[in-house]
Amino acid sequence: MRRIRDLDEYKALIKDTLADLDELEASIEYDEEFMGNAREFLSALKNQLADLLESIENNSYRQADKDLAFMAIVRRTDSHLLPFKHAFHLINDAHKRGFTDQGNKH
Repeated sequence: MRRIRDLDEYKALIKDTLADLDELEASIEYDEEFMGNAREFLSALKNQLADLLESIENNSYRQADKDLAFMAIVRRTDSHLLPFKHAFHLINDAHKRGFTDQGNKH
């Protein structure tokens, strides 16, 4: 698995993942039968990612050697309902292990 280089890349990945969640939410309207179960977890994922981004932007974010709360949702969700699961794994990995450019570690 690739690693996140620095805080700027981390923020960009979080923003991109939030945009992917918005697109996934919009796609539910077109394929409710296939994607209907996604509604159950989308709101929680969006809220938790938004909170993470806010903590970074207001300088209250702290790296920790434990999983982010959303990983419980990510792990139990099938890839066909959450096709960009890898992004959550990258975000969580950076949270637990830091960035490859350790000078920018928070």
